[in-house]
Amino acid sequence: MRQIIGIFGQQQHGKTTLAKRLCKDLNRQLDSILGFMPNVQCWTVESTIEKAKTIMRLVYGLTPEELESWKLKDERPPGWNMTMRQALRHLTTECFEAICPSTWMDCLFKGKGNQIFDNGRKITEAVQTKEAGGVTILIYRPEMKNYHQHETELQMRLMYDVCFTREGEQIDRHDAFDFYFPNTKDLDFLNSWCQSAVPSILNLLRTRRLANEYWPDGTHPDPMGSVAITESSP
Repeated sequence: MRQIIGIFGQQQHGKTTLAKRLCKDLNRQLDSILGFMPNVQCWTVESTIEKAKTIMRLVYGLTPEELESWKLKDERPPGWNMTMRQALRHLTTECFEAICPSTWMDCLFKGKGNQIFDNGRKITEAVQTKEAGGVTILIYRPEMKNYHQHETELQMRLMYDVCFTREGEQIDRHDAFDFYFPNTKDLDFLNSWCQSAVPSILNLLRTRRLANEYWPDGTHPDPMGSVAITESSP
């Protein structure tokens, strides 16, 4: 049975960096436990936004490098009415999700292998991930907190206000999220957090998988509501 981890947060809070490090540590854990075995489902990072980027490149004749360059800028490409980030967000939400609200989650759930998706932006997506037996992580980088009024940025900002202080200290939890990462220090801190979190993440995935097997109709209680991982956690 394939497993899914979703990382949620506003733009530029470190979701992709966290996903890549978790992926590395999860695969290292698999290697240490199983050794070399055929047909073992390794972990990969999946970004649903990549499909939107492919569409943008095809329609506007952009190279991957050009698109990524514009994505980092707050200015609009020549002749455009919005920045690249705004355009990608508009394409994924106002366009495809207007056709089918679950477009991107459906794409994710139809994938193969164990996946970490690194661009969770909605509470409904987090709930869907947990209902499918997956695990969710909320990441917060205080200095990058924004006050954009787009639905996706607004939802994550509300979660920050509930779960963290302005400085990044965790003060509460929300049912949509299992783990909370305050991205307040350097890369070594992120790496240490991932190493500490991996055993708990794997245990929660295993517990939810068993719960879904015994209660396939989804009526089972959530085996674990949410977990706080600190730098000193085992």
